[in-house]
Amino acid sequence: MSRPRWSSTGSAPPTPADAAATCCGRLTDVLGDGLSMVYSCYEPSAADRSLGTLMILDHISRARRMGLAYVYLGYWVRGSRKMDYKSRFLPQERLMAEGWVRVEN
Repeated sequence: MSRPRWSSTGSAPPTPADAAATCCGRLTDVLGDGLSMVYSCYEPSAADRSLGTLMILDHISRARRMGLAYVYLGYWVRGSRKMDYKSRFLPQERLMAEGWVRVEN
């Protein structure tokens, strides 16, 4: 298990002031080959800011800087309005009835 990394303030947990200014957050596991987005959330009233997409783009950038090949987006449910933004990031692999399938478009 990897040790926690605090992205907003470096090596220390966020302060109450940091938390008050934050409208989104995520829990990420650092793996040997990529970053796994375990959980993410954002303030519902800020949905028009596309924070889910912003968090994925941020993870892609972080993975590149860390020399990691993959960003694992986590669980996705087809047709879920709250998770649809994940389907726009391609290529990806999806678990289907026939097993893992690479989706490129």
